[in-house]
Amino acid sequence: MSTTKQAKSASATEQAKSARALYPRAPYVSHKAGKISYVHHKAGKIRTLCPPQSRRNLRAPYVHHKAITVFHFLERRTSFGQRVGHKLHLLPPTDTSCEFGKNIQLLVEVIALLATLVFSCPNLDWSPIDHLETFAGQCAVTKAEWQAGRKAVPFEILVGGDCMDFCSPAGFANAVYQTLRTSPGGGALHAPVCSTWVFMSRGSTLRSPTRPLGRGDSQKVADGNLHVARCAVLCILAAAKGIFWLLEQPSTSIMETHPSFQKMLKILHVRKLIFDMKDFGANTQKRTILYSSHEEVDDLLLHKHPRKRCHSKEMVIRYTDSSGKSRCKGGRDLKMSQTYPREFGHALSAVRTKNLKKIKAKAKKFLRDAKVKGGEVDRNRRSNAHWVKHAKLMPVFEYLAGR
Repeated sequence: MSTTKQAKSASATEQAKSARALYPRAPYVSHKAGKISYVHHKAGKIRTLCPPQSRRNLRAPYVHHKAITVFHFLERRTSFGQRVGHKLHLLPPTDTSCEFGKNIQLLVEVIALLATLVFSCPNLDWSPIDHLETFAGQCAVTKAEWQAGRKAVPFEILVGGDCMDFCSPAGFANAVYQTLRTSPGGGALHAPVCSTWVFMSRGSTLRSPTRPLGRGDSQKVADGNLHVARCAVLCILAAAKGIFWLLEQPSTSIMETHPSFQKMLKILHVRKLIFDMKDFGANTQKRTILYSSHEEVDDLLLHKHPRKRCHSKEMVIRYTDSSGKSRCKGGRDLKMSQTYPREFGHALSAVRTKNLKKIKAKAKKFLRDAKVKGGEVDRNRRSNAHWVKHAKLMPVFEYLAGR
């Protein structure tokens, strides 16, 4: 081999190494439905749809690909209220050119009904917003969106009381309303309470990949199940408008095994990014998962703001109980780690700013295609019953109907 060829080969090798360092290769990536690395439930048994050897590298960002269902809201006048300026439209089952999925099926009827009831409510302000943050806490992401000059709405029970209580009919109706008024190509961040989903609480919640719903006599476990099911509804509604939505959880959370999350994976393309929160100014490592509808979420890794020094915190206490078994519980600093660092909010805002034109153009094309093709709703009894049961939609319907 000549000297020139050796130099070119060495240069190519160095470039490949630097690229792998920035974006580690996914352990297992497939564009074929059914070959994805999440756990699937069938007939009470659990099976893993990825090679066992690929599990050791789940820190790397990777993509979930699945045959999906997507439906679409168009900004078009409707017969039941011209003031709203929205209308339901669906892509037909045969379409495969949709940006956010393939093998399009029909929309579940109850979710369409939920959106229709919200659209028909009188005296609502339908001026568009740019971003919605549920379970906002200290509103780190919302404040970053405000600084970027965008109109953002924080959704937090400590701020709004019952009208922002995710478990109440009024609160969830408000969350649906805020999602529907988000402009096409806008943003949304959902961070359902993780305390009953992480490994430290599994002894009391009795959750496991084979029993994700946990114990039925615990109100905290029931609320956690409800949060996930309703977040899945909001993610489906957000995808219908081409919204860049995100769903955040700690890395030890088994939330993705919830039946409603599994239903959502059959409806939407979901991208999964795993990173350390310490790279964005946190005092602890806190490995974190971001689920997203858009591949642009990977740009988050380009906006790291690590601190020079991470202070030691008491996150987990390990001890031996009276029977000699090794156990663990949350430390005194665990609660503080739930708050997003300011740098994380600015990083997400920077990703949105960088890709704003691209995402909005993608959403407009998405909705324009839906306007041309149209569609109808799915009245399958089992599909509707699932969402009514797990997201507890009947009280919300009754609230919106004024009963």
